[in-house]
Amino acid sequence: MAFELVYTSAPSGIKTGATGFCVVACTRGMGPRLISVLEGLTAYKPVYPHYHANAWDNPVSCSHYIANINGAITHILSRTCFNGVDHTQRSNKLASFLTLNIQEAETAAGGPASLFLIPDMFKDASWKIEPEMFPAAKAVPRTSAACRKCTLWETLTGDAGWGGVLAERYVQNPQQPVYIVFDPLKHKNMIELLNESLALLPQELKWQVTFSSYFSTLPAGMTCTWRCCTPDADCLVSARRTPGTLIIDLTQPLPAAPDGEYTDIARTGVKKEKVQNISTIKNVDDAPLKKIAVAREPEVKPDLKIQYQDYMPDPPTHYRRKKTKKQQEQSRIFDYIKLGASIAFLVGFIVFLVVYFVNSNSKGSEKKKKEDKLESIATPDNKQEKAPEKQEDSVKVPPKEEKKEKTQEKKEAEEKPKEVKEAEKKAQEEAEKKAQEEAEKKAQEEAEKKAKEELKKKKEKNQKRLEAFRKQLDNAKKNLSAAKTQLAIVDKLKFPDAEDVKKFEDLRIKCPMLEIPKLKSEELADKLTKLKTEAEKYEQEKKSLSVQLEKLQEKTRAYAWLEGLKLFGSEKEARFYVGKGINKDDIKFFQGGEEAGQGSLGIMDNKGNTKTYIEASIQMVCLKSSRF
Repeated sequence: MAFELVYTSAPSGIKTGATGFCVVACTRGMGPRLISVLEGLTAYKPVYPHYHANAWDNPVSCSHYIANINGAITHILSRTCFNGVDHTQRSNKLASFLTLNIQEAETAAGGPASLFLIPDMFKDASWKIEPEMFPAAKAVPRTSAACRKCTLWETLTGDAGWGGVLAERYVQNPQQPVYIVFDPLKHKNMIELLNESLALLPQELKWQVTFSSYFSTLPAGMTCTWRCCTPDADCLVSARRTPGTLIIDLTQPLPAAPDGEYTDIARTGVKKEKVQNISTIKNVDDAPLKKIAVAREPEVKPDLKIQYQDYMPDPPTHYRRKKTKKQQEQSRIFDYIKLGASIAFLVGFIVFLVVYFVNSNSKGSEKKKKEDKLESIATPDNKQEKAPEKQEDSVKVPPKEEKKEKTQEKKEAEEKPKEVKEAEKKAQEEAEKKAQEEAEKKAQEEAEKKAKEELKKKKEKNQKRLEAFRKQLDNAKKNLSAAKTQLAIVDKLKFPDAEDVKKFEDLRIKCPMLEIPKLKSEELADKLTKLKTEAEKYEQEKKSLSVQLEKLQEKTRAYAWLEGLKLFGSEKEARFYVGKGINKDDIKFFQGGEEAGQGSLGIMDNKGNTKTYIEASIQMVCLKSSRF
């Protein structure tokens, strides 16, 4: 009897207050340790998102893991699949688990993959999501352990022997993983492939193989030997780098499988009988058994309990090649170089410390010497005072008077260096002031030079602009004249109406000698519509030409200001008379006032004298200098 658990996203789970991804159903009596281990095996990465057209073609992950839970070996079978959208309209998954002990695993002789092929053994996307406690454990059905030909491998790869390659690699190295690359849209029966390879193995090895029909990441504390993954899986990057790993790519054409014991079994579906030589024969008269007797080896069933108790997954190991003699010698030489470099570094560091301490002591002695010199300079009468002291050794001075004399001498010595220091400070301040004044003078001279250069550049730019705008003025005048001529032509144009058509008919009737053809009503209507459309086109052209005229007139007003620059040479010196006053921010064109005269532009120079420059009746237009 196997424990069962279902994990998915639901509004409520078994536990009170649980929402979202949680345990929705499980067998009564399951321990918390087992439930937590199963929750850690629910990882699923869909190839297509829930909004994709191929969302329901996401691969199903059928896995078999072995775990040691509470000191007992437990076989974990999980089926995880895409489950549409949950109650929050997010992508959902459904994981269905079965846990078996060693005795329950023995009943399914076909191996763990055979249980996934039994219908209604696991919950799928059609199961109604409701919180539920299963009252009893699930019965494990018996499966056949018969060996058979790998027909599905043959249809997918062209050679059934590839199923035997998978089994033979596990027998040779059960710890090294094997990768099977598949396309989720083409290969939807990966668990059947794994079941065919498992059927080739001996009975004692079938339940030791761990696998996953859709592998993305390895769960913590678990091992997975046969890993089926998509071509863009991250695990394939590291697998291709490690030497010795077997990768069977079903998305690419495969050659014939290498020959081996299990490849032959996969191709034929029959296990070969082994020949046993009998050295001793009791009855010599038995002619058929005189030399050799053929006998089938009895299959010894190992003690599965002992095997599974000793079984624990080994930690992953990295492949390392053995070093050659040359490489070993090179590594030794490199080690010696490292030792020499480290010793040299230590010696250099010690020498640095010694030199540092010696320099610090020498600096301290130099400071003391300087202080002694200053004291000698501050108190030059000390030598004269010491001589009589030697002579007057017999005369003893009381200790209190000696202390007073020493304090007075110290004060005098301190006062004299202060005066020297103040004089030095004053000299430094004067020197700094002079340096600052010189730097300021240089900066002023450079600024004046730069200002003069900028003024020259501005004048040159203004002259270039004047020349360019003069050319543009000439072009604008030409365009104005051309536009006026076009307008005059358009105004003179006339289009025939219905009256013109009647006149045409009258002429045809009155003058039969001219042989004017008779116009049909439809032709007349078509011609009238054509004439109307042409008239509309001419009207639109007339409007566009009038707009162009207005723009050209505005341009001429703007260019007139540039002609004003010609009088004064720069924008700052040119000030324009507006009537009431002068506006320095904007450069304004206007219709002449009383002083300038009607119909002319008034310009004021620096002295305040007004001058009439352009004789024209122009409407007032305000333009800033930045626009042109």
